[in-house]
Amino acid sequence: MENQEAFLESLQQVRKYLQPYIKQRQDASQIRRILASHLNANLYSGESEPAPQPLSLVQSTYDSGTSSHGFRGVQKEYLRCARSNMKARREYSQIRRAHQSSQDPTALHSAPEAPSNESITSFLELVKQQQKNDVLRVSQDYINTLAKKPASDSQHLDPQVVLKNSERLPQCPPEVLQLAAPKDRTEIVDLQGLLEKLEKSVLRAKMLLKREQKLLSKFRSEHGNPTPNYTCRIQALGTTRNELISWIETELSEAAETSPESEGNDITSAHERGQDHVNSHLMMISRQYSQYAKTRHSLVAAASGHLPLPHSALENAQQLPEDVIQSRVINFGSQITHPYLNELLYITNQQKALVQQKSQLTISFARQLKEASQVLDRLEDESHLLPAYPIPANALSRRVIEGTGNFGELSSYEKPDSSRQVRGWTYASQASATAIKVAILEKLEEGSMAIDATRNSYNDIRLLLGERFDDQQDMEKHIDLREHSEQRMKDVWAKIDGSLGAIKHEGIDIN
Repeated sequence: MENQEAFLESLQQVRKYLQPYIKQRQDASQIRRILASHLNANLYSGESEPAPQPLSLVQSTYDSGTSSHGFRGVQKEYLRCARSNMKARREYSQIRRAHQSSQDPTALHSAPEAPSNESITSFLELVKQQQKNDVLRVSQDYINTLAKKPASDSQHLDPQVVLKNSERLPQCPPEVLQLAAPKDRTEIVDLQGLLEKLEKSVLRAKMLLKREQKLLSKFRSEHGNPTPNYTCRIQALGTTRNELISWIETELSEAAETSPESEGNDITSAHERGQDHVNSHLMMISRQYSQYAKTRHSLVAAASGHLPLPHSALENAQQLPEDVIQSRVINFGSQITHPYLNELLYITNQQKALVQQKSQLTISFARQLKEASQVLDRLEDESHLLPAYPIPANALSRRVIEGTGNFGELSSYEKPDSSRQVRGWTYASQASATAIKVAILEKLEEGSMAIDATRNSYNDIRLLLGERFDDQQDMEKHIDLREHSEQRMKDVWAKIDGSLGAIKHEGIDIN
């Protein structure tokens, strides 16, 4: 594998070196034509002698005064050697002509005519195109190299390098910044965001608590339960009591000096009452604190399982061995704490079960609400009823939360729920039913009006034809209908000039 990779690398290097000399078919044919014309011009230059073998591409007619500033490297060295070669050949031809003229003056040939410079021009154009091609190839190589670089590279399009020579942006004037500064305005509190932050902080506190509990259990497992040192605890409690008493004395003296007027006329300062009053208060405080320290000491002893026995038990226990006394003390402490521990364990189990049930119900309700909201959203997208009858904005307004609301009401304020989506469907169905009912009533009214108009026209036609009503009730009904129709529309014969009675009598006579 290594030999094959080395061979491929060498092959790629050779291809890279030979790539400038590999041409397309059209370029190669053009170069061949130029070289052929160049060789023909040198081999058959009119009446001059044919060029000697081996052939050389250097022409005797090349202008040696041409500047070589446009050429570099090997090409420049080639032009320099060509100039020296042409100079040497020119001197050789002159010496040869001089020698031939001295021997046979009649054998002197006329100087050959200078061939055309078309081949030289084409050669120079080819060289210029080659140089241009090299420049474009180098530019293309750099472009390909830049394209292969990944955008995540720190050196690729570094802004410090790109913006090195660019001018710096002008600084914004302070007046504009002051005008653009945000004004004091009442912003709407994002209750959902606050609730999420609170949940995150609670979760973070729980994680820290678990970590601390793990560290504490690990420390206890490594070092074991230390034996309680009651002497150190009593000394610490005594020191705390003395410091508390001194702090209370300092605070009382400062209060007596600085607040004689704030207490009012009914309450006098401790300085006015005398030192006895202060001492009595200090004794009462020290007595209360000693009682507190004693109670706390007994509580610590009960928690650690080392409870002192009563005086009567101590007198009887002096005759017992130490192991029996220690076992009785432990049994006494366990008898006191065992019922409480059982009750606490029972309550803990109930709370765990309640929390699990609550979490399960919450998850199931959330899943059902999510599915219902998805179904409602899909139906809302597919429905043609909701866009036709949208619910107004005032119908979506909810009650304003008062300042005495609890945290649950604050968190549920303006929270999207399924009832709001269903409310839109309810409003749309009611609005569509109302619109259909109104349209039906309008159509019924138009139909009744058309029937009345048709009946009136029919009765008018009967009167014109001379038919008489058999019943007085029909006549009165016709008159009522006619009066009702005249209120809504004009008479058909209102625009006819003449007496309608005469027309009616003629119709009767004819009949």
